[in-house]
Amino acid sequence: MTIYENLQERLIKIHSELDKVSPTYCVAKWQQVTIHLATGQTHSCHHPVPHKIPLSEIATNPSALHNTWHKKHSRKQMLNGERPSECDYCWRVEDAHSSNSSYFSDRTKKSADVIWGEPYIESSSKMSWDADVLPAYVEVSFSNVCNFGCAYCSPEISSTLMQTAKRHGPLMLSLSLIHI
Repeated sequence: MTIYENLQERLIKIHSELDKVSPTYCVAKWQQVTIHLATGQTHSCHHPVPHKIPLSEIATNPSALHNTWHKKHSRKQMLNGERPSECDYCWRVEDAHSSNSSYFSDRTKKSADVIWGEPYIESSSKMSWDADVLPAYVEVSFSNVCNFGCAYCSPEISSTLMQTAKRHGPLMLSLSLIHI
């Protein structure tokens, strides 16, 4: 069996485990967080647009750096089999390839992570949607000073992209899918 076949089998297994909870369940909403301190924003996956962390929520619950009402509502939707609109990237991938088990959205790929994903599939699924979760993966951005110009980032988060946008205007990106 090739490495590719082993990976395929593993992703099929993870996808099945997620779907046992709900067809929209993703461990990232519980166990992954990126906090952008310079902009006061957070998100649990790089696909959804970061959202503001309400200061009123932090005042009464410091864990709202990750456990915002916004994320908790998305968790509730996922547990109920609903699709949070901010996760549209994964829904588009899953809808486009629903009959082909060789394609997996990041809902499955991220949940398959051996450090912060797969080990938490069951335990996170048993948490209440409004629980204050201590995430297994935490990424903190302290400022927007960054010498990278990654196309998936934004000028608010990358000083290099901000300088480029100021000099040349908005960045035009292609949204075509590339399959390897």
